[in-house]
Amino acid sequence: MMKTRKLLCMILVVAAISCFSSMLSFAFSATSSNALMATSSNAWPMDDFVELDDFDSIERPVLMNAGELDGFESTVPASFLSLGVGYSNMSGVVKYVQVPFNSQYYASLALPSDCASVNQFFISISKSGLPSFGRYRIKVRFSSNTGVEYNGGYFWSQKENTNAATQSSSYLIDVSQVSGDWNVSEVIDLGGAQQLDIGVYPKSGTTANLPYGGYVSVYFEKTTESPSYTGAGGAYTSDNAVSDTALNTSKMVDTLEEIVQTISNQLRSSLGSNVQSHACSSACQR
Repeated sequence: MMKTRKLLCMILVVAAISCFSSMLSFAFSATSSNALMATSSNAWPMDDFVELDDFDSIERPVLMNAGELDGFESTVPASFLSLGVGYSNMSGVVKYVQVPFNSQYYASLALPSDCASVNQFFISISKSGLPSFGRYRIKVRFSSNTGVEYNGGYFWSQKENTNAATQSSSYLIDVSQVSGDWNVSEVIDLGGAQQLDIGVYPKSGTTANLPYGGYVSVYFEKTTESPSYTGAGGAYTSDNAVSDTALNTSKMVDTLEEIVQTISNQLRSSLGSNVQSHACSSACQR
């Protein structure tokens, strides 16, 4: 029994060390890839109260190649994009709903049951969908199946910090529009941002704007042009890289501790069962 327990403990230690080494390696490699990316979420800081309702999609024939609108193809995979709406309910409380784009880069939003007025629509790009830090010309084109008119648009981004409050940044932009379709072309510096949204404000906030759906294409191209907008956290520096690495490492250490605790609990339970079984067997033999 003692030999078995020692063997199990040695296996646990080796597994924990191996897992920790792999996670640390991933954390530091993230400094030049994931940790240096900006990202997206919603039109405002709303991760805590986003409602991901499974609304029915509006069916519409595919009239173009997936992710391609007006001659340029999306550089962001559809799985990293979502379509959102910000609205006010009957009590004036602002709420948000997001739905993912499908593999054909199409998404649709139904009318929420408690919607009284529509504030904005937005395209949300997740962290994994954004390129590494730097300056880019971003082109966003949304081909809508409704004739909504817009009063301009905006960028919004945010960045988590290890030992400080989450930062956010927004910037109003012009949008080109025709018959409900809209597009944006701006030079931005992703900075240290970890979320990025591109949104539009409908002229009329009535519920007649919903259902709302269409096809999207999002394109990033490296540039040396001066940016009109810099993402949350400001221009990305070596200090940002160190902070992001520390944040990722901290999260991974927490995960590792949970894994080790789970394995430890399972071993404890297994050893307890074996002891009881052995005791019963010995008693029966007597």
